[in-house]
Amino acid sequence: AGDAERFGAVYREYKQAGFQVDAESLQDTSHVKDMTYQSVGFLLMLMLFSATNLSDIILKEKENRTFLRLLSSPVSAKTYVLANVVVNGMILFVQVVVMLVCLKYVFGVDSGVPFGELLATLLLFAAAAIGLSLLIVAFAKNSKGAGALQNLIVTPTCLLSGCFFPAEIMPETVRKIANFLPQHWALDMISKLQTGHAFGGLY
Repeated sequence: AGDAERFGAVYREYKQAGFQVDAESLQDTSHVKDMTYQSVGFLLMLMLFSATNLSDIILKEKENRTFLRLLSSPVSAKTYVLANVVVNGMILFVQVVVMLVCLKYVFGVDSGVPFGELLATLLLFAAAAIGLSLLIVAFAKNSKGAGALQNLIVTPTCLLSGCFFPAEIMPETVRKIANFLPQHWALDMISKLQTGHAFGGLY
């Protein structure tokens, strides 16, 4: 406010104020994150193929007429499909756990995400994979048709969603298409967890 003496006093105090700087070297972990992204991308594709192959058993049993024999017993169609879903879920769970353990302890790759959070993310995707596999089985007339639909859906969607290479390098139009695919959301969630987002905030 035009007070030169007051300004001088404030300036002298500012010049005399000490501050401390601590320097630390940080390790570059970007290559580890890239390896995790790539590994999880291939795992998502394998999970989709596994889920579809297990659900395809329903069609094979229909072709062999085993399905009709099962329905003549006290087992209902809903119970039969639910049993397939449960077995499918168990096998995908084992697949995910084995992959994560191998990634950490065999290959020495630290994903930068707690084991529980990474497992929960992949199990959410497993539910989506089982749902998609049942959808393929519902629309296919036989096991060969299911195999063709599987190849027609799984590989292109994995390609578009960034399972093979980062989605950032793809054109904007392709990235908009990827927003409709569960693989994209699983990879996006893992990427955000690696950058420090809280698991509860990514619902």
